[in-house]
Amino acid sequence: MDYLVFPKGYSKHFTFFFNLFVLMQIVNMVCARKIHDEWNIFAGFFDNFVFLAVWIVIFGLQVVIIQFSGFIFKVQPLGVEQWAIAFGVSCTLFMVDAVVKLIPDRFTYAVGKDTVFDGREVAQGRAAESKFADSDNEEDE
Repeated sequence: MDYLVFPKGYSKHFTFFFNLFVLMQIVNMVCARKIHDEWNIFAGFFDNFVFLAVWIVIFGLQVVIIQFSGFIFKVQPLGVEQWAIAFGVSCTLFMVDAVVKLIPDRFTYAVGKDTVFDGREVAQGRAAESKFADSDNEEDE
C-alpha cells in the first residue's frame, strides 16, 4: 500500500477540500432550516438552542480536527487565508439556495404530499397537487 503514503507528508489539498466539504455542510444546515420558499433563512436562528449547540459543536470540532489533530486524521493545519477561502466558497450555498427558491414548486418533483403547496395552488386558482393520482382518491382493487 505504498500509494497511500505521501513522501513529503500529507497534502494540504486534501485537507482543504475536506474542510470545504464540512463547511458547506454547515452552511447547508442553515439553508435547510426553512422550507416552502421562505426567504429569511435566519428568522428564528437564535431561538433554537439545540440547533445552535449542534452547529457550534460541529464547527468547533472541525477547527480542532484540522488545526490540532493531524496525526490522527492525517490532515495538515490550514492558514487563515485557506480558512477564509473555504468559508467564502461555502457561503456561495446561500446564493444557490436563493436560486433554487426561485423555481416554482409545481416544476419540481414531489416526494410526498405537501399541504402548504396545495394551499398555495388553490389560492392561485390552480388544481391542488395532482402529482399523486394513486393516492387517497382511488379505490382499492
